[in-house]
Amino acid sequence: MFEVIFKINLSIALIFIVYKLFLAKSKQLQVNRFYLLIGLLMAVIIPIATHYFSFTSEVISTNLPTINFSPNLQVKSYAENTNYLFILYSIGVLFMLTYFLFGIVKIVKFIFNSQKETLEGFSIFITKEPNISFNFLSFIFISKDTQPQLKSSILKHELVHKNQLHSIDILLVEFLKIAFWFNPILWFYKNSMLENHEFLADSQASKENLKNYQNWLIKTFANNYSPLLVNQFFSKSLIKNRIKM
Repeated sequence: MFEVIFKINLSIALIFIVYKLFLAKSKQLQVNRFYLLIGLLMAVIIPIATHYFSFTSEVISTNLPTINFSPNLQVKSYAENTNYLFILYSIGVLFMLTYFLFGIVKIVKFIFNSQKETLEGFSIFITKEPNISFNFLSFIFISKDTQPQLKSSILKHELVHKNQLHSIDILLVEFLKIAFWFNPILWFYKNSMLENHEFLADSQASKENLKNYQNWLIKTFANNYSPLLVNQFFSKSLIKNRIKM
């Protein structure tokens, strides 16, 4: 079991290092998304498949000498250490699962506390929270105080997230963060996914008027709201890179 966990996390680390070295600054955005998503799936599937589903077996028989021994304290100590590790691991999983569910509850609250409206033929949720715009699965949220001339561009941006199912990518990495909470690479992996999603959405939403779109991004730089589990239009930490891209 521990061998499989080690191989999975090592694979994730190697895939992410390759991405940062060779692909992170590339403008082949769909290729980058495909690499991050498929790489993550393969990092999990291959170690599990090779460990639990072996297609060849070899039977070796030999005569071993009989050994008589008294109960070994080292065996007992190893079992105790394993139990402690499992308890520690379970506590981490429980904490991360709680954090994840808190994010889901937060989004559900947004749904119930927002007013559903139609914008350019698409259903959106207007929230009273200031400086907020995000997508989760089929739900698009836009702040009530958003400037009218910005709403159209934000809608186009969020529709890209919705239509390309970016939330599925984030949910996948969130599930892995729960299972492998001790691996810090997964936090960086998620950030790279989010950044790539923003680049993809910007590339579509800015087609009609790139200069105005860049100016809008600059104006939103001071805003910094970041709900859990979502692609957030006003994410301050990403806006610089989005303008450059």
